[in-house]
Amino acid sequence: MDKLQESRYWASYGAYKAVEPLVDRVIRGKISANLKEEKHLRADAALFLLANFDQMIGSINVGGMQAGVPAAKPLTSEMLEQAFDIIIDNLRVRDPDDPFGYSSHRVIKSIDAAWDKISPIFAWA
Repeated sequence: MDKLQESRYWASYGAYKAVEPLVDRVIRGKISANLKEEKHLRADAALFLLANFDQMIGSINVGGMQAGVPAAKPLTSEMLEQAFDIIIDNLRVRDPDDPFGYSSHRVIKSIDAAWDKISPIFAWA
């Protein structure tokens, strides 16, 4: 990825306003920790993880609560951390030495491959 494109992704990541504050805090924290430890997440992957967790988990939680439809399980930071860790662990197994870093496309593949472990966390199974 060229530097200009990378900077655009990081700018979008920084400007992203999550619907669910818990998702924003937990997932940004996990992304930051990953970048400090491994530096394997590319900017597009960081933005994808934040937006995907927020839109597919956070906004459903907030929207359901506003509509009077409670979640099967209350959303917790532990649930988000566990799902994030499963995705990252699966990336490490599938591509342990990727010299270009983990892209959003690889994150999508990781989620798909680990779905049977992720879905029960949120009582979707």
